[in-house]
Order: sequence, then structure tokens, then C-alpha cells
Amino acid sequence: MLSDLIKIITSAPDRYGSKLWDYRISGNLLELSVNPDYADNPEEYRMAVIQTGRILQSIDHHAHLAGQESQIQSFPNIEASQLVAMVRLHRLYGSSDGKSTSNGKKIDAKIPLSTLMKSISSHYGLFFHNHNGSAVQEIHALFESDNQKIEQPGRFYSLCTTMDNPFLWLRVGQWIERVNQLLEENNSVTISAITHKIAREQRESLNSAFVDCSYIQALVQLK
Repeated sequence: MLSDLIKIITSAPDRYGSKLWDYRISGNLLELSVNPDYADNPEEYRMAVIQTGRILQSIDHHAHLAGQESQIQSFPNIEASQLVAMVRLHRLYGSSDGKSTSNGKKIDAKIPLSTLMKSISSHYGLFFHNHNGSAVQEIHALFESDNQKIEQPGRFYSLCTTMDNPFLWLRVGQWIERVNQLLEENNSVTISAITHKIAREQRESLNSAFVDCSYIQALVQLK
């Protein structure tokens, strides 16, 4: 099944940034690592880890639908930072014929998208901030610096962390993928995992508005 899941992921390079990472499958074990060509560049390494987080969330989602669960070990060898994660699949208790007994969670249309995304961010230990009326100019500058088109009118948000490390980058990727899974048919959301260079240029002004926004990991625009 791991081979089938990887085929799904590699068939969407724009979504998962396939050139940034490598994989190896041995039986029921999947190893995900940063492509050596990008491992020595801090910016590219970070983006590769974020994309790996997206992959982990995608695998977990599809495995659950097939009646299995994923067991994930992040950075199993601290001295080998290229190896980001190892994944094993196990049959879910209560599943039969390879199908989950759960139909999966559906979005309550009455729940605002921003509330939903904030709830998901809390699950991953991240901070989700509304910038409507606060630091709007700085957020606009971030979008423009990151070559993102600003739709007017729009509502702007940032995904932040108080620390900055690969374990959190994985969570950022998982958050992005989880939101995209829930909003698959919704074209009113733009999510961009911005570069550190761009974030640093606006960090000081944003810190004055949000004390837990030390590191801006991603930007969100709701049309």
C-alpha cells in the first residue's frame, strides 16, 4: 500500500514539491528524506521538511480511509538530519476488507473557515492570527514579497510559532495539508509557506501586534 500512496503523491509535484525529497520503501517501512541537492541550503531544507509534513498527513489520511493507521517516527537519527521521517502502516482495529469503519469527518458549513483553521492549528501546537485591522500593511507586504496575488477584498491570516525548528516545520506541513484536504473544492483560500528571509523583514512590526508570532511560517488569504 505504501507504494500506491507514494504514486499518488508523486503524481502531484506542484502540491508536494517532489524534487525536494526522496523516499525508500522496504517492506512495510517508508523512509522520507531531504534530497541531498537541497540539504545544505537552510531555506530549501526547511521547505523540504514542510513538504514532508504534507506527505505524512496525506499518507495518514489515505491510510485511514483504507482501514489502516500510520505510525510515524520523526527524525529517527538526530545525527542524520536528511532522514526526516519513517512510516509504518498497521491495520485499524474494527476495520474489515481494508476499509475504515469511519466515514471521515465532514465540514460543518456553519463553522467559519477561519475558526476551522484556528482549531486545526491548535491541534498541531501552532498559532493562527487574524490580521484584519492589525498589521494589515505588513501582511500585504509579505504576500507581495512572496509573489502571491492579493485579492481584494480579502481577509488575511498568519500561521506562527514561538520557536523555529524542523519538528515545527513538519507540523506546518501537516497543517497545510490537513486544511487543503478539508477544503479540497474551495478556491477561496490561498495558503503560502513563506521563506525565512521574507518573514524576517517584517517580523519586528508583526511582533508588536502578536507576542506569539516570533516566526511566521505561512500566510493565509480568504477571498
